[in-house]
Amino acid sequence: QAAYADRYGDLSPALSVRPKTHIYKYAAGNLLTIPGARARPAQISKGSEAINSGHKEGKCKSASVQNDKPKSASGSPSESNDFTMRLMDMVRRQYAVHSAKFDRVVKKAKEDYTICLFLSSPFDGCEKERKYFMESTVLQLNALCERKGVVLNVVDMRWGITDELSSSNKTIRTCLQALDDSDIFIGYFGARYGSSNLIYETRPTWIDKSLDECSQSIYPYLQAYSDASITEMEWLHAFTHDRNFEDPDKPICFFLFRDQLYDRDMEQRFAGESNERMAKVYRVENERSRESYENLRSKVKDLCSRVAQENDTNTRYGAIFDNYPNPLVGAKIMESCS
Repeated sequence: QAAYADRYGDLSPALSVRPKTHIYKYAAGNLLTIPGARARPAQISKGSEAINSGHKEGKCKSASVQNDKPKSASGSPSESNDFTMRLMDMVRRQYAVHSAKFDRVVKKAKEDYTICLFLSSPFDGCEKERKYFMESTVLQLNALCERKGVVLNVVDMRWGITDELSSSNKTIRTCLQALDDSDIFIGYFGARYGSSNLIYETRPTWIDKSLDECSQSIYPYLQAYSDASITEMEWLHAFTHDRNFEDPDKPICFFLFRDQLYDRDMEQRFAGESNERMAKVYRVENERSRESYENLRSKVKDLCSRVAQENDTNTRYGAIFDNYPNPLVGAKIMESCS
């Protein structure tokens, strides 16, 4: 991973004496390191077997959800319990992990004791989901990995695009290179499609320049997607382009689309308060962006519904959680899948 190599060279993460963080930030060059990451292979193997067993039986962890139930308007325990049951039912019905990808991640965890998670969403569209996820879910995943002797790296590109990268047109390249090193991909969409050429009246834009630098050097297929948002380019690279959805070297993918009723309600609320800055967070950029957003959503639904025949078992290529009602539920869904 480029930023870590720049800072620490060939030094093992377990031996690094620099400050650590739970978030892998390209800008700061920090890499999460858990004490005991170089644990006994037997411990890693045992942990992997436990994870593998839970996957094959279709189990999802529910304790974390039950221990942090959102309060209902009335504060009624029965209503909170009902919410938890409905949430877990959604997770059970939609949870899916491509077996070949899962086996690769387990193999990697056994060999180098690391798992890398990539968090994707429009920069200004799902801030609450990101906040809940980083402040709650990642801490629980971190604790789980620590018990198994595995280092958890979390890539959140909100903190990774420096002025230097932007000025050298390496924004897209940096995002996709980080994705190449990731094992699990979590994508969120609210109302907004994200930064794209569709919102500009004149070309070339900074996206064109970044795309040229990226497509000419490493990812030539992106030239066909010059109008896609940066977020969709990440989804293309992880799942939707060509046959990436069935490529075992691509990350395990979870896709979450927020209920548009929530976004409409929030937009109206802030518009009523004359707060245009916040209102636009819950509004799609324009009609062309809306069309691209809906096309992406339809494609992800289609690919996630496909079934692969592997080792005499049926497995879907990815998991999609459509119309989750609010940001907290969106974060809780991924917490449950962990």
